[in-house]
Amino acid sequence: MGFFEYLDGLRAKPERTRARIAFGISLSVTLVILIAWSMSFYASRESEVVAVAEQKAESPLKSVSSNVAGVFASIKNGFLDIKSNINGLFSENYEASTPVLQDTKTPLF
Repeated sequence: MGFFEYLDGLRAKPERTRARIAFGISLSVTLVILIAWSMSFYASRESEVVAVAEQKAESPLKSVSSNVAGVFASIKNGFLDIKSNINGLFSENYEASTPVLQDTKTPLF
């Protein structure tokens, strides 16, 4: 018996029976989707727990040293940015971004 013959057999049944079959199939599909969805939450929660456990395994001294190194790297990058901005101010290609006032007798406001 093929799929199309099965559908023809369903069409021949009373409407109440067809409604029950449709409800059962839709409930089954919904449950399968719900189970897959809940399992994905479990998998993501499990990976978060493993990540937290790995993070807690780091020694306090190593954590402090990496944080201090990050602070010094940020300070160094900040000074390098300031230095490059100052060098850009005094380069030959620098043009003023604000126009110079030619007429000083005209009020500004």
